[in-house]
Amino acid sequence: MAAFFTWREPRRVSKSLTVQYDKVLYLIEDSEISRKAIGKYIEVWHYPDGREELRLNDVALPYSTYDRLSEIG
Repeated sequence: MAAFFTWREPRRVSKSLTVQYDKVLYLIEDSEISRKAIGKYIEVWHYPDGREELRLNDVALPYSTYDRLSEIG
């Protein structure tokens, strides 16, 4: 049911397994599934409770984030 209320944004995965969205760089963990996403569009799912997921064909991809704005402060 929670997936019904998500906001979804398509983003292209770079060769280095990164996705940029809303001034945040998402670093996707290297795996066989993640490598299939290189050069393709995945969806960034935003849940009402603030959680986010990166998904390729309805499979959640593990990731970490790098916030460029935190370096400035």
